[in-house]
Amino acid sequence: MVSLARIRNIEIRMFAGLPVGPHSEPPIWMELFDHDQQITVDSCICHEIEDTLTVFEDFTGQANRAAEAVRQDNRLQD
Repeated sequence: MVSLARIRNIEIRMFAGLPVGPHSEPPIWMELFDHDQQITVDSCICHEIEDTLTVFEDFTGQANRAAEAVRQDNRLQD
């Protein structure tokens, strides 16, 4: 597992899977993990390295939106 980014309590992780055949590349598993809740928020399997960038950008957007929602909620409570 490699941690690619952490935005507040949410981490974007990458895992290498096992190849499905003797001449195939292993799939890459991407995960959006919420450390406060201890749950996987979203995940995706990528078979091409180029696809991981698209997933990373999507997960970054999700994490930023979640962080902004927490900030707004904290402002309302103050």
